[in-house]
Amino acid sequence: MLPDVSVSCHPSDQGTGDIIEHPRLIVEVLSSSIRGYDRWKKSILYPTVPTMEECALVDAEQHFVEVYRRAHNKHWVIVSFGPGEQVELASLG
Repeated sequence: MLPDVSVSCHPSDQGTGDIIEHPRLIVEVLSSSIRGYDRWKKSILYPTVPTMEECALVDAEQHFVEVYRRAHNKHWVIVSFGPGEQVELASLG
């Protein structure tokens, strides 16, 4: 399963092509046909990646973005953004 967009600052991921092994940020655009399944599966699986700081799930049809952000205590905080709101991705600085 490859994400729609991933960002890494890890030296070993530079110039590797399509596969990033140390993502800092993953962005997924949810599929309209299996939105619920995509949302559940990706919100469970992606946070298990040890280098991941944020995972953004984008729903273009419903006009919202959920950002799963790793907190200092290794718990995850969910921040939601709706229509007209600017999405903040803290992992990008």
